[in-house]
Amino acid sequence: MWYQKFDTFIRGLGFTRSKVDHYVYFKLIGDRVIYLVLYVDDMLPVGNEKEIIQDLKTQLSPKFDMKDLGAANYILGMEIKRDWEKRKLWLNHRKYVETILQRFNMQDSKPVKVPIPIGVNLSAEQCPRHKKRKRTCPVLHMQVQSIA
Repeated sequence: MWYQKFDTFIRGLGFTRSKVDHYVYFKLIGDRVIYLVLYVDDMLPVGNEKEIIQDLKTQLSPKFDMKDLGAANYILGMEIKRDWEKRKLWLNHRKYVETILQRFNMQDSKPVKVPIPIGVNLSAEQCPRHKKRKRTCPVLHMQVQSIA
């Protein structure tokens, strides 16, 4: 019930619900963008300008019981770090990885920079070909970080 009320209200403000994750909304305002991520009873607004985040909070607070917890430092096991001057944001799963290692009694394992053996070369040419598609391997862009 709460989600339906929220969904109707936030879409009425011009937000679009993500087709991939219905708990993620976004809105483009010229060159400004704001995302709103829902998790259980928490909201995480993310935008490229503080003013649009504040405007959203002002619009939401009369309709929904909210408590502003300030800038998020952790969400869903991810650490959030910012450099406000350079307008950069970093997400880190270090705590989550450490928790998983402890759960499986692997906290004393030797850290490595990448999770594959040294010297292995991967390329698109190694992907299997499919008759209807050029390649069946998806292209992934990610950064692997050592927890050492």
